[in-house]
Amino acid sequence: MNIDTIDPADLGPRLDKAAKALKAVDPPPEISGAWNTLIDFYDQFGVAFNNLDLTDAAASGKLGEALTKLQANAQKLAGASQEVAQYASKNCTG
Repeated sequence: MNIDTIDPADLGPRLDKAAKALKAVDPPPEISGAWNTLIDFYDQFGVAFNNLDLTDAAASGKLGEALTKLQANAQKLAGASQEVAQYASKNCTG
C-alpha cells in the first residue's frame, strides 16, 4: 500500500481491513506479543482516520493528537514489525 496515493477518506477502511486480517491469524507463541502490537497499531490508526473530517478543524486537531500518540509508539511498532519479519524469514518458506 503506497500511502502517498491513497485518498485520506479511504485510509481508515484500509487500516480496518488490515487489522481484521491480522486478527484472523493465530500467530505462533514466539511472536504473539509483537503480533498484538501490530493489531493495536492498525486498530488505533484506523479509528483515527475513520473519524477524520477534513472540513472540520476540530476533527483535524483530534487526528493530530491521535497521530502524536501513535508516533510516540513508533519505536514499539518498529520493534514488533522487525520481530515478526525476522521470525518469518527464519521459519516461513515460500
